[in-house]
Amino acid sequence: MDEESKLLTFTQEKLDSIISERVFRERDKHTETINSLTAENETLKGKITAIDTENLIKEAGLPTEWTQKLTGKTQDEIKAEIQVIKTLVEKSKPAPEPIGSDTNPANTKPIIITRESIKRMSPQEINTNWEAVQKALKSGI
Repeated sequence: MDEESKLLTFTQEKLDSIISERVFRERDKHTETINSLTAENETLKGKITAIDTENLIKEAGLPTEWTQKLTGKTQDEIKAEIQVIKTLVEKSKPAPEPIGSDTNPANTKPIIITRESIKRMSPQEINTNWEAVQKALKSGI
């Protein structure tokens, strides 16, 4: 066979069909890659959001278990939910018992005052213990 007989001739229709098939194959390859990368991107976004949320919870001084209870989608929504939780937790803490209650009596021991202890006292402490200070000074300490 000579060189001229090896050459193929195509109609425009056949050529368009061949090109279309190649374009579709290439598009399919890229579509799979794009879909794979999009899925991976969404997974990474979810992980970043989870880490950010956990950091916000820690900054608020709350246990990280609260992360599971949050439903906000944006940072602002999550921050607002954390603030509500923090307020509720603070309100639910019992108030400390005052010193000197029935279960914890106040210190009733008399204060022993010396010249050295008077020198170390602040003016407010001297005023608070004025009677004991006067008594100690009169006794000639």
